[in-house]
Amino acid sequence: MSVNPTQSTTYRILAKGPGGTSDASVRLTVSAPPPPVATVVEPTLRELFERNVKDAFFAYDSYELDGETSQILSSNANFLQQHPELTFTVEGHCDERGSEEYNLALGASRAEAVKQALVKQGIGSQRIATNSVGKEKPFCTDSNEECWHLNRRGHFMLPQ
Repeated sequence: MSVNPTQSTTYRILAKGPGGTSDASVRLTVSAPPPPVATVVEPTLRELFERNVKDAFFAYDSYELDGETSQILSSNANFLQQHPELTFTVEGHCDERGSEEYNLALGASRAEAVKQALVKQGIGSQRIATNSVGKEKPFCTDSNEECWHLNRRGHFMLPQ
């Protein structure tokens, strides 16, 4: 006979036959399984970068940093100082208004403004590449001010 008790128990076995009788007791102790080991999955450096480094946004036809954008870049710089092994690219983006050539130049100025702000906060310039995509890679494709604002940005990217 096979038994699978879920809790500790004592079994008494009695055997009778032509040769006589015999009995015995045995205690089976059931131990609770150990609790599962909690596995902590540490986020990758890429995941930390994506969570902590935020885009810088610009006013229409401008590459000047306002107070809110400066605060974002200050927070980005704090994270980047804690991870000196990171190199990254700042892409300059524009909204759909303006010519392709104008927006490529404005995007380059935006990316460079972000880079210079980070350099002033102690991030080595050799860690920062810049690139302009002008209006070619919009984040939002609606034609309204809210969408245009989201497209006027310095976007941070890690190399693949």
